[in-house]
Amino acid sequence: MEIISKTGKVLFENKSVERFRDLVEEAVQLGLDLSDADLSHQDLSFAGLAEAHLVGANFTGANLDGVILDKAKLNGACFRGASLKGAQLSEASLIWCDFTEAQLIRADLSQALLQGATFQCASLQKADLSRANLYGAHLSGANLMWANLCGVDLSGADLSACDLYGAFMDMQAVLRTNFRSVNLQNTMLANTLLQLSLPV
Repeated sequence: MEIISKTGKVLFENKSVERFRDLVEEAVQLGLDLSDADLSHQDLSFAGLAEAHLVGANFTGANLDGVILDKAKLNGACFRGASLKGAQLSEASLIWCDFTEAQLIRADLSQALLQGATFQCASLQKADLSRANLYGAHLSGANLMWANLCGVDLSGADLSACDLYGAFMDMQAVLRTNFRSVNLQNTMLANTLLQLSLPV
């Protein structure tokens, strides 16, 4: 079984491994650089990939539910249409990553670097984004219902048509972000409930 790059280069192989998930875990445990790996449509659910080096990797349509990618280097990786329900990405470097239409329900993205990342139409319900850096991120049409956005840097972020119903934020996010056309009904501002009858 092989891990191949987007250009067809073999990055790692082990003929005795039966599951692709185990192959990737082994490569990460060995400290191998898996930049630009093509992991699209693979089942990597609940894989232990903390601190992995996967810059520019292709995870399009992959099953990453419950995956552990804490402190991983994933800048420029593509997660379009991937499922990351309950995934652990705390302190991961995810600059310029593409999460278009990805499922990130209950995902842990706390303290993650997400500058310029795209979350267009992504599902982030109940996700933990506390203290994450979302400077210049694209969140148009994203579902952030009940998400934790405390300490988040949303400077320059695009939140058009974003659903923040019931989300928990603090003054930093509110003062540095344009919430035009955003649903802020029942949004929690620190310990104060913003009960808005209509979207802003």
